[in-house]
Amino acid sequence: MAFHVTPKDHLPAILRDGLIPHIGDNSQTLGETEARVYAFMSHEAMENALLNWMGEIFEEIEERLGRQIDLVIIEVEDDCFERVLDSNGDPLFECYAYTTIPPSRFLRITDEMGKTLNDSPPLVQPDNAKIT
Repeated sequence: MAFHVTPKDHLPAILRDGLIPHIGDNSQTLGETEARVYAFMSHEAMENALLNWMGEIFEEIEERLGRQIDLVIIEVEDDCFERVLDSNGDPLFECYAYTTIPPSRFLRITDEMGKTLNDSPPLVQPDNAKIT
């Protein structure tokens, strides 16, 4: 299982269109040139990122916007992603995809506290998704 973190505001489009590879603001800041969907390879790696570098990024965005950003975690079948390997060939903490991941590949959607949202698969039907 892989874990994709995103603002809850993005969820309606994601449930309709899937996770679409793109170069977002964070990727541009890091100088990335390939459109991808990123995810964490473990719940532990995701939590570590949210408590550190990724959490800091979202805090900076919140300060710039002047409002809190609620995050959701989309649990996705991990065979949708390519692994990032270190120089020894061991998997690192993240993985990525170059192709759109349809909502049918989502396993569960939770809030930051781990509570399953009402629109989490298998209840999700992209054309009638509701956010609670």
